[in-house]
Parts: sequence; structure tokens; C-alpha cells
Amino acid sequence: MSLGRAGRSKPAPRPRSTEIHSIKPSKSRRRVPAVGLSVIAVLAVTAAACGSSGPSEGALAGKTATGIVSRSVVAFHAQRSVSFVTKTVSGKTTTIESGASSRDGSAAENVTANGSPVIQAILVDHVAYVRAGAAVLEQAFKLSASVAAANAGKWISLKDGDAAYQGVVDTLTPTQAIAQFVPNDPGLHVAGITSIGGKNAVAVAGSPDGSVAAGNTGTATIFVSTAAPYLPLSSTLVVKTPRGETTERIAAVYGKWNQKVDPIAPKNATPISSLTT
Repeated sequence: MSLGRAGRSKPAPRPRSTEIHSIKPSKSRRRVPAVGLSVIAVLAVTAAACGSSGPSEGALAGKTATGIVSRSVVAFHAQRSVSFVTKTVSGKTTTIESGASSRDGSAAENVTANGSPVIQAILVDHVAYVRAGAAVLEQAFKLSASVAAANAGKWISLKDGDAAYQGVVDTLTPTQAIAQFVPNDPGLHVAGITSIGGKNAVAVAGSPDGSVAAGNTGTATIFVSTAAPYLPLSSTLVVKTPRGETTERIAAVYGKWNQKVDPIAPKNATPISSLTT
């Protein structure tokens, strides 16, 4: 959810290890420079070593970058639910977002920074529940310093009509798990093919759907399964300075498609309306 992100005006966050994709340009396409991109090995999605014959583009062979991205995004939104993990490394801060979201409105997400809890959010039966530290409660939910301190680490409930409710709900939609990673023009191109967890994927790279700090450049890459319905397996976003130094690196993996998302509503949550009056 966007409460766990910083540094961009628009969104697009259980790692076990970090793997490197070795992207092999397809023989059927013009050779393009391969870029090493970090992804999180989780949800049984790990970078697999390519066999001697190399991965194949399958039915995506010859498709345009625009066509591949469009097909994958449509497939993503057609699923009933998705689980995801996003890892953001910015300076000395590593932020992990892990969650699950469904089209029926149920969702759960947990955000940590350098291993410390930042915020937890749950959406169940059209009621949102959040648990966060004092700083987040004060800044994001506009609680007074004293009230935020008194309720740090405790569950707070929000219902439709509360000032912050819609903002929390919006950040817990499936769209937020992929929005920042969808590549666009300028620079949209098929970067090559790779294998992820034994599944072949086509990498499509381009400009991110969102702004970066003035002078910096961002590259968004989505790794699309070559098997129908062509779902995204993982994605990355890398932000660099004019000198080519990486200032932010984000990677996400997706899985557990169409599994039931059934979070349990916390007991004895305090209504936010009672804290803001």
C-alpha cells in the first residue's frame, strides 16, 4: 500500500533471498542490452537456471511490447485474487510489503522497514483496520501527537464516511500491487526472455507509470509468463541519478492466484471517529 512507499508521486510495498535474472535476448528479436535485475525469491517463484536450450517465448514470439504488456495487465485484473511481495531498497532503508488482495474487496497487507513494523492493514466486510506506529498515525491519519502515541501498535477501525477510509481501501486493491511496475513509452521494448521458477517469461521494459525525482530516470520491467493467460510473474523498478547511480530498487513477485483471501477482523478495534473528535 502507498503508506509504505516513498519517493514517487504515484504508486505502484517474507523475502528469503535475492536472485538475479539473466535475461537472454530472443533470437527472433533484435538484440538489446541485457540488464541484471533483482527479484525476491518467495511464493515459490525463484529464478531458475536456464537449460542448455534456453527459455522460449512460446505464443508471445513476435508480439510487440505494447501487446505483451496489455495482455498481461488484462489477465492480472481478470484474476479473482493475488498475493504479492514487494521489496524496496532506498539508501540504507529496506521496505518489505507483503499482502493479498481480492476483487471482492477482502485484503490484508503488512509493511516493515529494516525489519521493524510500519503498518498493518486489513479490509474485511467493507471495514478497514490499521495498526501502525505513532508517526504513521499522526502523519497519515492526522491524529494528534498524544492520541497517536496512545494508540501506537493498536488496531483502529475505519468505515465508509471516515476521512481516511477511502484512501486505505484504494491502497489495498489488486491494482496497487502492479501499477507502478507497468512499463510505458518512452523506451518501451522487449528486453529478452528468462526463466522464473521453471516458468518461461518475456521481459518488457520501459518508463514507469509515475514520476521520479527531477533529473533521475526510472526503468520499469515486467516479466510475463509465456503460458496462457500470460500473467506477470514478477516485476522491477530501478531509479538512477544522471550519473547512473542507483538510488532506489524495487522488486515484486506475484502468486497464489485466485486463492481465497479471508483475513480475520481484529477484536476490540478502536473506531477512528472516536479518536478524531
